[in-house]
Amino acid sequence: MMKKLVALAATALFSLNASAGYARYDLEGPMLSGYFFQNEEDLSIAGYNFTVDNGRYAFNLFPSGNYGNLNWTRARYDNEGPSRFGVVSYLDEWINVNMWFNFSPTDNADVWRITSRFSAVQWYRESSWERFPNLVLYPTGTATRHEVDQEVADYFDYHLRETGEYPDGLRHIAPKLNVIPEPGSVALLALGAAGLAGASRRRKARSASC
Repeated sequence: MMKKLVALAATALFSLNASAGYARYDLEGPMLSGYFFQNEEDLSIAGYNFTVDNGRYAFNLFPSGNYGNLNWTRARYDNEGPSRFGVVSYLDEWINVNMWFNFSPTDNADVWRITSRFSAVQWYRESSWERFPNLVLYPTGTATRHEVDQEVADYFDYHLRETGEYPDGLRHIAPKLNVIPEPGSVALLALGAAGLAGASRRRKARSASC
């Protein structure tokens, strides 16, 4: 399924009939490559495939039902840009991998700075196996946003509608959106705080004069 999806998305990057329903973020960094898809309406992660490579060990992470999936998603404070998210993967039955991503804006509205944490733990090993060093890495880089066309959006929507999940058994986890006060509400809150502070000062002044 993911091969078909990648082919569709590659074509979509050059399509003039773009849809705002989903976006693809391409990941690039010294230890990081790959991509993920995001639903732009509810900010859920709709697909991912990326590789972490420290020069000695390389790990490919992708959704595969019980063997690789999302742990959580969180919307940014302003509900803009890519959601923060975490994934878990069992690359084989003896190694557990966890990774999370955070994103911060840059001067380019379509490019986001990545901070992340990757860990791989071998929780069981036979004496004859090659020793695997438990790893903790902090890949950095950028995530560049591309719109995708309606065909890709329909593909995601079909799976979500029919199964309640995205392709390859990826859990649909829509983050709770943050409540952003209206500018007028912020101004009223500021005036209210100023009024309370003034009243407190007046009470203190009266107490001091008594």
